[in-house]
Amino acid sequence: MEDFEKDYFDMAYGGEYERRNPYGKIVFYLREIRKMKPSGSLLDIGCAYGLFLAHARKYYHTTGCDISAHAIAEARRRLPDEDIFQADIETLSIDKTFDVITCFDILEHVEKLDKAFEKTRMLLKDGGILVLTVPVYDTFVGWIVGVLDRDETHIWKQSRNFWLEKLHTHGFKLIENIGLWRYYLVNRFYLFFGGKIWKNFSPALMLIGQKR
Repeated sequence: MEDFEKDYFDMAYGGEYERRNPYGKIVFYLREIRKMKPSGSLLDIGCAYGLFLAHARKYYHTTGCDISAHAIAEARRRLPDEDIFQADIETLSIDKTFDVITCFDILEHVEKLDKAFEKTRMLLKDGGILVLTVPVYDTFVGWIVGVLDRDETHIWKQSRNFWLEKLHTHGFKLIENIGLWRYYLVNRFYLFFGGKIWKNFSPALMLIGQKR
């Protein structure tokens, strides 16, 4: 857990958490999720400072968790009335199930990946959906991103087929596959766009799997 405290967030976001998580990106994520599940209960695993939760709770009964004590403290400061707790995805324990579980740029960090997928499936209601975003490294653009990637906590630098197979293996039916392009330019502008047309070429994916 010490790998994901304040120093990590300073490195990952450079003090620009909001700029690297712009409103347009969050709206895009929510729009895609709400096409499948427009309401219900939602668990955001790896909620960081709670920015997604702040928007998602307009539509869902939300809960957030993160491995980082630093992130949880900041999320609770920003959202004092939100249900937020510290836990890692492999061992988190909660006495309810959810309609939606989100894991935005989390799974590539998780050592026991199969256990993480098993845990998310267990915490979903029948027919619930798992929403994940991950970087992928199997195209020329992905190769460039991999060369430039300095995050030593990225354990899984894998192809899009690797993640698609993980969903299938762990009992999820793929219902959405969206290519994502995400760049922070000149320490000022965040370029973001996504769509199905990019799913075979983009350096990141948003996958939505339904519990079978």
